[in-house]
Amino acid sequence: MSQVVTDKEIEKISPVVLVLLDGWGIASPGVGNMFSRSRWPHLYNYLQQYPAAALASLPSSHNARSASYWQIGSGQEVGTIPGLGGVASQPGLTEILAETGLRQAYIGESETFPLMVEYLANHCLHNLVNYLLVSTPVNNDYNKNVLSSSHEIIRQAIHYWWHHQLDFMAVSLSAWTLVGRYGDEASVIKAIAAMDRLLPKLINPLLQIGVTIILTSAYGALENYFDSLANKINYSLSSNSVPLVIVGRPWRGQRLGETEVITTDLSTLAVAGSLRSIAPTILTILGIERPNYMVEPLLPAAVI
Repeated sequence: MSQVVTDKEIEKISPVVLVLLDGWGIASPGVGNMFSRSRWPHLYNYLQQYPAAALASLPSSHNARSASYWQIGSGQEVGTIPGLGGVASQPGLTEILAETGLRQAYIGESETFPLMVEYLANHCLHNLVNYLLVSTPVNNDYNKNVLSSSHEIIRQAIHYWWHHQLDFMAVSLSAWTLVGRYGDEASVIKAIAAMDRLLPKLINPLLQIGVTIILTSAYGALENYFDSLANKINYSLSSNSVPLVIVGRPWRGQRLGETEVITTDLSTLAVAGSLRSIAPTILTILGIERPNYMVEPLLPAAVI
């Protein structure tokens, strides 16, 4: 395998936890945008207090979940996705971190676990990489249990982090897309608020020990959930941009360019990168120089 990390030393800022809130996309307020019809004060506070931006998602012709997870984990173009007509010619995030000796874990429920292993981590098998599966409840009623396995994912993620002194963890929270697929409109609105109340149970303990948390999404869905013209639910994923916010002590009060969140209308966020920006951003925070086939990291100018 070719060497991808140079001898240049860059200072590690902190360990990193990547939280994927799948289904969190950006659209103008309206009847079809479930985020404009729900309350999410904790997410809003994170977006106000920490660097935030919009990331370009994949065009509709490539808007598969596997492609989105691949771009996040590999930092590479869609055309290199193994199994989808391409060949991975360069190591992705998981492989680079393992080569550098950093400890990692990937956790998600049954619905997205294959995406985490096969595409985000590119099947990386290494003694420094661990995969944690939390089972999706069998025959779950998504109009009642709107958060699926999210409570258990967060409980296990915090427990595993404390006991294994990790450098990086990826947490996939797929409840929003699950309730969007199997629940009704009222349940989707309820799920957004419920996830917002749950997130501090993951974020607050990590903040206390100096971890940087990257909150983002692999794709949108709930911002484009109801088609008012056709008067029907839109079950497909969207190609809208997705939010990204970098939460942590070193980042409080900083900005990504001129972007600033002043209302819950996230369509005002400037698009500052794409899903490919996530991997090099994580590498930089962990003190690892990005390989030249990855784009620039998406961080405040003072850090890059």
